[in-house]
Amino acid sequence: MPLRGVLICALLVVAAGDAAAVEGSMSARTRGWVRWSESAQARARVARDRAAATTRGGEPAAAPVTNAPRPGTLGTIAWTSGGYPVVSTVSGQFGVDAVSDGSGGVIAGWVDYRDTQYDVYAMRLDLNGNRMWTATGVKAAASTAFIDQIVAMPDGANGAFLVFGLPTGGGYQDVLVQHVTSAGAIAAGWPANGRSTVPGGCSGFGAVPTNDGNLLMGWVDPVGQLRLVRLTGAGAVASGWTAAGLPIGHEANDGNVRPASDGAGGGYLCWAQSDSVMLTRVTAGGGIAGGFTAAGTVVASGFSLPPLGLTAALLTGGDVMVFWADFRSFSDPDIYAMRITSAGANGPGWAAGGVLALGGANYQLFPDAVPDAFGGALIVAQMAVTPSAADSLIAQRITASGTLASGWTASGVTLARHSGKTPGFPISDDASGVLCAWSANTNTVDEDLFANRAAAAGSIAPGWPSGGKTVCDSTADQNAVVIVPDGANGLIAVWEDFRGAFGERVFAARVLSDGTVPALASLVSAVAEPGVARLHWWSPDGANFEAGVERAVGDGGFAEIARVRADGSGHVRYEDRDVTPGATYRYRLAVAESGATTWLGEVTLRVPVGSRLALAGFVPNPAIGAPRLAYTLPTAQRARIEVLDTAGRRVLERDLDSSPGEHVVAFDAKLGPGVYTLRLTQGTRSVTARATIVR
Repeated sequence: MPLRGVLICALLVVAAGDAAAVEGSMSARTRGWVRWSESAQARARVARDRAAATTRGGEPAAAPVTNAPRPGTLGTIAWTSGGYPVVSTVSGQFGVDAVSDGSGGVIAGWVDYRDTQYDVYAMRLDLNGNRMWTATGVKAAASTAFIDQIVAMPDGANGAFLVFGLPTGGGYQDVLVQHVTSAGAIAAGWPANGRSTVPGGCSGFGAVPTNDGNLLMGWVDPVGQLRLVRLTGAGAVASGWTAAGLPIGHEANDGNVRPASDGAGGGYLCWAQSDSVMLTRVTAGGGIAGGFTAAGTVVASGFSLPPLGLTAALLTGGDVMVFWADFRSFSDPDIYAMRITSAGANGPGWAAGGVLALGGANYQLFPDAVPDAFGGALIVAQMAVTPSAADSLIAQRITASGTLASGWTASGVTLARHSGKTPGFPISDDASGVLCAWSANTNTVDEDLFANRAAAAGSIAPGWPSGGKTVCDSTADQNAVVIVPDGANGLIAVWEDFRGAFGERVFAARVLSDGTVPALASLVSAVAEPGVARLHWWSPDGANFEAGVERAVGDGGFAEIARVRADGSGHVRYEDRDVTPGATYRYRLAVAESGATTWLGEVTLRVPVGSRLALAGFVPNPAIGAPRLAYTLPTAQRARIEVLDTAGRRVLERDLDSSPGEHVVAFDAKLGPGVYTLRLTQGTRSVTARATIVR
């Protein structure tokens, strides 16, 4: 055998060993694609068995929860600290996946054991965390056969496709698809328990997120042939396609497939073939796009290590950027990138073999990619000193021309630095940055959830801790996290949670663009009048919410002045009449939970001596994310606020609470980053203030 062939074989042996070493800390599933895995099957059965044991022990398999979110009539946030159950039913829930609903909310799908079988359920939450479908969830399919994992895809109309396989020894005996509408109903034309698409069986399956009302899905058949088919929103095979599927590549595909939309109803398929990274593009009409072949274009070969990671991201303009692990340094794997045009050619100025995206000492492994909206892409990869001890999550940004983006260094941005992580798939923050989340055992007791955001300029985004934001650290494990964009540069996380005694459940939480997590209670309004301060909070826990009201005078320390309980709708109101005109007071709620105290909804008020019309503007200013508006009114006349852009155009106008006194209210208008003029008018008088929004 030639020397080069010997070297390649040796590298593949190393790659195989490294892939096995990291299997314990990496999910067997990639975004949009499921590979049959004994470890994944075993984990799903553990969740099933725990739920079954609970049922056999005489405890109810389903029970209501008390912290169900309630619709917020005041536009308040219904999220709770550490997340809350996606549905009101307590049961074994596992195999979760989630997609954006296209309106800032999320649709989650999972396998549910509440009826001692493997039914598929779904729930839609809005931006504020309110359940939009029946509280117990929508049954998308009933199944007595074991199901281990859901793949969710958006349908382009605020609903979702749910794809799931029926496992058998070493693979899946069939793959079914269900279509759930935005209203939580099974779409017309779809069978009650899903549409059979792969009756001949397969070793893996997945889908391409076309988001156009149709579903482009694929599978690897029993002889290793990758196949694709396009289904309409009504469940029929689309024109130009056959139920047998369009064959892609050669037989003996090992299921290491990464899909990406092509922005035109078709998709790019990136897969491993021996030591080569392959790519093709399939059109919406069921053919191979010009410049590509069904056998695939070789993106990289010789030193690429697909078992240690490959991924693809659709770029602005319809091109695609492919990333993979590569061993051409002969020391340890690095991440390389290649841009391929929509016509199948190397990107202009890109050298054959690609460019180094992330390298240096140690192992660079398992990249995942998202577009940056400027023709380039961002990746999040694992960095490890040894393949069995992944240490860090690193973000990197590559431009359309194959260079590092301005502000980014060769070492990237470190998002997390501790071992034992299992990252979810990253998402764009819609501002040329990237958001990611992961589970990790940082306390040697259980797995918790964390998230972080790398900004477009090559640093951790303002407001985010350098080591990541804790999303949930409740007792017991939280893992299998999936994140979707919230439409406001933040994220909604959905995960599998082992807290409680009724088996694994699906929980969700939102992290805002500035890295804050909406908590147990939020401030609705605070008003100071001569002789009284009126405070109003809201909690999604309803009448079960209880807290202490704490007050500080000026810069002094806080002390509890009252105990309060929410009414049946979750509203907490308190009036403090022991106040001095002209004095400044700070108020907050203190909540004791699991032996620790959490402080929520802090606000500062100055009790007026005699009120006058005044506008403090946004607090804080500049504001990150949703600000509060501070103003003072002398009378009870109608008051309104206007927001003007730098050209003097009115971009927002609304009436305000017109009671006399000082006000601090949540201002939940969706304003983009920029400088604004605020104008407060009451009667014939107006005052203005400058305000800045920073995302």
